Amino acid sequence: MNNKILLLLAVLVFSAMSCKNESKQESKKQITLSKEEQIEERQQKLKEREALREKAKSEVNTIMAILMFDDNYSELSSLVVSAELVETLLEEGPFTLFAPNNLAFEKYSDEKLKEVLKPRNRQDLQNLLKYHIVEGTLSTEDIKTQLRQNNNSLSIETLQGENLNFSLTNGNIVLKDANNSTINIIKSDIEATNGIVHAVSKVAETKVKEEEEEK
Repeated sequence: MNNKILLLLAVLVFSAMSCKNESKQESKKQITLSKEEQIEERQQKLKEREALREKAKSEVNTIMAILMFDDNYSELSSLVVSAELVETLLEEGPFTLFAPNNLAFEKYSDEKLKEVLKPRNRQDLQNLLKYHIVEGTLSTEDIKTQLRQNNNSLSIETLQGENLNFSLTNGNIVLKDANNSTINIIKSDIEATNGIVHAVSKVAETKVKEEEEEK
């Protein structure tokens, strides 16, 4: 909840402070400007403020904001903060996030989670989370279209570098991670200003991580 409040406050404070500073500067300039110049100056400021409002609105509706404002993703949003990936999910992107919800993390190994949360293993945590993110906006219809065009087989590279594999089973999209674990999309096409979110039933794991654990 603290992260949600901080994100919203940061956007609102930025917007409010900018508007106040503009107002002060405008008052000083009006002393020396002609009427026509004052009108032109005010119109320009109105345009800038509108642009600022749109920027604030877009930041509140990013992928990161969706995670923070939905309690179903409280575990994931907390991990994103710990991994220092907040800026990534606030960027323009666009990105597609296959987001494990809290129930998915309940199925995930406590030992593995504790291990990646150690400060020395931050890179492992980043890799785990990046394995759920791909570049571009992929709706479920986009994925189904590509599957139909490719004999029900689709492999997409993630930000982590390894691929997620997709297929259709009874009309539903099924994901397979690097360890061939089956993952279902349980809520789809949650639109954000910098991409799209699909809630998934399980945490995807990379082959690299599995091999490291065997050492």
